Formats: sequence, structure tokens, C-alpha cells
Amino acid sequence: MKWRKVLLGLCLWSFSVANAQTLRLHIYQHKEWLEGLGYSAPLNVSVADWQKIQKQWITYAENNGYPFASLRLDSLAGDSVLISATITFSPNLYIAFDTIQVAGNVPINTKFLANYLRILKDEPFSQKRVNEIEAKINQLPYAHLAQQPAVIFKDGKAVVSLHLQKQNANQTDGVVGFLPNEEASNKLTLTGQFNLKINNLFKRGKSLTADWQRIRKATQQMNILYTNPLGWKRAPLEWQFGLNLLKEDTSFLNRNIEFSIKYALTSSQKIGFLVKSVRSFAQAPTNANTAVPVGATNYWAYGLQYEWAFLDDFNYPHKGWRVQTEATAGNKTYRRYAVEANSFQVSGKLLGEFYTHFYRKNVLLFRLKMSYLDANILYINELSRVGGLLSLRGFNENRFYASTYGVFTSEYRYFWEEKSYLFAFYEQGALSYKVVDGQWSANPWGVGTGICFTTQGGLFSLTYALGNSADQPLSFNNAKIHFGYVARF
Repeated sequence: MKWRKVLLGLCLWSFSVANAQTLRLHIYQHKEWLEGLGYSAPLNVSVADWQKIQKQWITYAENNGYPFASLRLDSLAGDSVLISATITFSPNLYIAFDTIQVAGNVPINTKFLANYLRILKDEPFSQKRVNEIEAKINQLPYAHLAQQPAVIFKDGKAVVSLHLQKQNANQTDGVVGFLPNEEASNKLTLTGQFNLKINNLFKRGKSLTADWQRIRKATQQMNILYTNPLGWKRAPLEWQFGLNLLKEDTSFLNRNIEFSIKYALTSSQKIGFLVKSVRSFAQAPTNANTAVPVGATNYWAYGLQYEWAFLDDFNYPHKGWRVQTEATAGNKTYRRYAVEANSFQVSGKLLGEFYTHFYRKNVLLFRLKMSYLDANILYINELSRVGGLLSLRGFNENRFYASTYGVFTSEYRYFWEEKSYLFAFYEQGALSYKVVDGQWSANPWGVGTGICFTTQGGLFSLTYALGNSADQPLSFNNAKIHFGYVARF
């Protein structure tokens, strides 16, 4: 009978605490923990506020080397209006991170992985960093978690055990396209593209991307991008170098060089600083009789970047989002009609993607891609190029010039296998420019369907698209067909 009275008393005290209007809480040991949270004793708080403080306190302890900390109230006294109690906090055993143990078939340097995940030897254990492991691994195109991370506590140390499965993310591919010949009716023009992407170079997360594209006769484009995570213990930094070359028949040659350094704010967010050098060599005559408004320019700019990505799978996302933004400003020197002058120029870019799925095999993709360029003087050869497989399907590659544009994509995907799907899409564009010799705007759109399916050695893709604009009516005669094979290894 005695234990029943004790149990009844505890229930009555619990009821009193739950219904009390105010708690007056004292603490006699470990006051520094309470002060570290921004509070001072004695505390006069409501029950709801105390529950929030409890959660905040334990979370703080778990992320600062005390995963087994406990917190309770002792010596309760009072009534339904005011209850006085003593806070008893026990941090218990201090735990520090030890090494990372990696199992599986992913060739990766454990020191790089530890720095990337911020699981650093001899630093205080942090439950938050352990919880972020899955999201961070999902951002790597070449690795996948085969099972949930495990933490082994022994002798005041925490060993994080990971089982990683290799993803074939390195790729090389070529795409062949057949487009209507604009100079000769009833004939086709062959276009081509070659891509190479190598991930996890030297087992340290470095990557190299290179692609070459023959858009049409006498017009070519090349892009190179190198990414190097620095792997510093105290600063999760990476730097990138990019080179872009565009030759437009005999009119001009553009050269764009970018260097950026990025800092990881969280497991899914990065902020960066970039330096950009853009130079355009006008190869056509630049005199008053020139019909095409091209000009020789030299532009140096500085800017900021921001990235936020939270995808369930880097290569084949079913849910999540990705946002990339960039804003730059700088001075431009330009020459036309043998006159040299200066102009202030600003630019911005935005890429937003949202994935959602329903009935397991069905995925919806919504994408918005925008770009903005403004200066007192702009030439055609400075503008962005829109159109083609990677920007606005249903049109020739780089069909449109634009200083400001937005392309919205809605796409439905049906996955009949994990990495194979059918798709149908609609894309709406809003494009405009204002250059020295005129201005233009249009709202082209494209619609189409296609298939991507995985084979033993790579990915095969086929896209059929129709486009509609002021100078291209919707017609099967103007259909764009792109097919290619991506070899993955």
C-alpha cells in the first residue's frame, strides 16, 4: 500500500506542476550552463517556457560533448499558483569524436570525408553533426549511404561508422542532333556535343567538368569547370575555376573566366565570393555601316553567390529543392566606331528547382531559370544565349539573344525503374534585350516528351520537342530531336 501512496503523491505533484501558473527555479551547481543559454537564476517561468528551456539545454549539451546529459527538477514545493523547485543537471561523461570508419566500395580519403562532414578527431561530440551526415552524403554524386550512420561510444570517444555505396557519377557522353537547315529547305543540319565529367578526383571530392558543343556551322562553344574542396579543419571552403569560350561564326569570340571561393554555412547551404573577367572580341567590322550591333568589350566584375540544396538523391531526385543565385557588378570598357569608353554593369542569375512525388513512381519537377544584365551600353555579343536542350527545348541551340530572360519548366516523370523514366514537359520563356541599335522581346514556349533509361554501362536519352515563337510556328516540320548515350563509370 505504501508504494501506491508514493505513486499517488507523484501523480498529484505532476498534476500541480502541469497546472501551475509559474515555476520559480533555483540552481546551485553548473550555473554556467544556464548562463550559457542566456538565463540567470532564479528563473520565474511558465511550465511551457520551462519545457522549451529543457529541450534547449539538453540539445546544447548533446552538441557540446555531453550526449548523456540529464536534467530534472527536485525539491518541489508550493501550490497550483507558484511552485518552487531546484534544477538538477548532470552532464555525465564527456565525449569527443574519434576517427571515422568507412565500409563499402567508395574510394574516398577518410581525412577529406571527416573534414567534409565536420566529424573532427578530438573535437566535442555533436549530435547535430551526426544528424547532418545523411543530408551531406546525399549531396555527393558519387556516394550513397547503404545504411544509417552508427555511433560507437567507448572510453570517452565516439567512433562514427559509415557504410557507403558507390554511385557511377563519372560520365562521358555525346549527343547528336538533327535540325532543319535554315539555308536549304528539305535538308538537315548535324549538330553535336561532347561532355566529360569526373567526380571525386584523387579520392578527395575534387571534380572536373568539360564540354564542347557545335551548335551550327561555324559556331562552337566550350566550357570547363574545376571544383576543389580545400578540406581545412576549421573552414569548410572550396574554390572553383571556370572557363567559357563562345565563337559565333565570323562575328565575335567571347571569353569568360570566373574564380570563386565558397563557404559552407550549413550542410545544405553555401555562400561564395567570385571574380569574373569577360572579354568579347568583335571580329566583324565595327564601323558606322555595321548592320549587327557587336562591339569589343572588357568587363571585370565582383559578386556574391548563394546555394541551397536539399535533395533526396543528387542524380535522380524525387523530392526536395535546389536554389542557386548570383549577383555581380563591375566596370566595363567598350570600343565601337574606334571610340573607347567606360560603363558600369550589373548582372544577376537565379536557378530554382522543386521536386515532389506522388504514388511513389511519379515525380513533378518545377524549374525557374532567370538572368539579368544591365548597363548604359550593351551589344548583341554580350547577351545571354537561350534555346536548346539545356535551356528552352523546341528551338535550335542558342537560338535567342537576351539581356533579361526567364524560363519556367514544368515536367512530369514516370519512373518505371529506379533510374529510368518517361517524361513530358512544357516550358515557357520570357525574353528581351535592349542594345545600342534596338530592342526586342518575345514569349516563346516549347512542349515535348522523351525517355531516359539506364543500361549496364550508362544512360540513354531521347527527347522530341516542338517550339513556338513569332518566327517559328508550332509545326512537326520544325521538331527538334535529341538523342544521346551517357557512359557512366
